[in-house]
Amino acid sequence: MKRDGTFVLVECNGGYGREYARRATALGLDVVVLSRDPEPTRGTVPAGTQVRECDTRRVAAALAAVSGLSVVGVLAGYEGALPAAAALAAALGLPGPSPAAALDTFHKPRARALANSLVGNPVPCWLLSTVDDVATVTGYPVVAKPAASGGSIGVAVLHNPTELAAHATRWLGALDERGLPELVEYALGIDQYAAAVRAAIGEPVRLAPSRQASAAIRFLTADRPGTIARIAGIPAATAIAGVTQVTITAAAGAEVHPAEQSGDRLGHLIATGPTAESAAATADAARRHIRIEFAIPAAA
Repeated sequence: MKRDGTFVLVECNGGYGREYARRATALGLDVVVLSRDPEPTRGTVPAGTQVRECDTRRVAAALAAVSGLSVVGVLAGYEGALPAAAALAAALGLPGPSPAAALDTFHKPRARALANSLVGNPVPCWLLSTVDDVATVTGYPVVAKPAASGGSIGVAVLHNPTELAAHATRWLGALDERGLPELVEYALGIDQYAAAVRAAIGEPVRLAPSRQASAAIRFLTADRPGTIARIAGIPAATAIAGVTQVTITAAAGAEVHPAEQSGDRLGHLIATGPTAESAAATADAARRHIRIEFAIPAAA
């Protein structure tokens, strides 16, 4: 049933934004995505979603982009856009987290400083703005993570300044996100995407489980560097009772290597069962069927 009003997503470069757009469309709302890079975004959103170009980092630019629309809700289409989406929602007088809270939780050094202020045993933390800042770090080993990132992107245990400097060179300024709310839906029947959209438009949200089951996920990764020839065994894995989803994100011809962060995954599978143990056993059985086959390098 068609509703009046437009639902706005600030950026959309991954699964979260795509699913939010689908749920908002299912609720009968028009969906507009604001994006600094609209062409790639158009390839990730559902049909019928309008994409408008603007500098989403500036509230004034975002407000100008939605001028004339009857905006009823705003969400971030990926983790990196959380502060911008919160600022836009606040400027429009719509539900959402405070912009300060969104920034505090997204920006890792701010979140760490806030956490340290609340506990009696604060954890040492260093913010590296340049590779030269590595010299200020003491007490190895350390855990490094990009300041503005999500989904385990760029997280690593580093044992000395040389390793940290190399890691900082690679990841300073990195952004990304990953997530799988589907696990909660398969296990408990709670659609987190739909709940987020309803909360953003000010509607009541019901989070009570509609079933009691368990779900398990297994990620597909390469065990060595190489070029994918094909990923085999998917029909056999899918045919196992309890396997609810097999998703492959890598195609033949892709150059891959053993996973160092979430973006290196080649796909995933999800299985359900009455208990955590049974779900895990089903997921493990399905994973054993899937084989990553590599192309044989051409002779020199």
